[in-house]
Amino acid sequence: MCVMRKKRNRHEIDFYGEHRILRWGDIRSADRGRHEVALVVTQPDKPRGRSKKLQYPPVKEAALAHNIEVFQPKRVREAESIEYLKKYQPDCIVVVAFGQILPKEILEMPKYCCVNVHASPCFRNTVEQHRSSGQSSMEKKSAA
Repeated sequence: MCVMRKKRNRHEIDFYGEHRILRWGDIRSADRGRHEVALVVTQPDKPRGRSKKLQYPPVKEAALAHNIEVFQPKRVREAESIEYLKKYQPDCIVVVAFGQILPKEILEMPKYCCVNVHASPCFRNTVEQHRSSGQSSMEKKSAA
């Protein structure tokens, strides 16, 4: 279990993802307490719908509405992306449906942990997934 202990100051969390499984209220509730979402990393804007109009990923819209910085690398594995992300030094990284494999350099950036959250496969791509409590998570642990 990822345990973050930090006195007085708030924990900084970087969020990686783009999927609508994320409810912005979940991230905002973390922000009201001892946690602060410092950065949202998501996929680049893509043409969507019949008109193929360029649209933001849902999480980008929410982040901008709450004055949280957004980073949209084409490839998170590129050296420039890794260097950019290093300046944030998060306490924790939360990954939800990011769509790219995170390199070791990024997984080792957070002070405490990197948590990858998955929705239950039986609710994937359905309306029910928002009401699903069937979630699992994986935590990155460093070798001792």
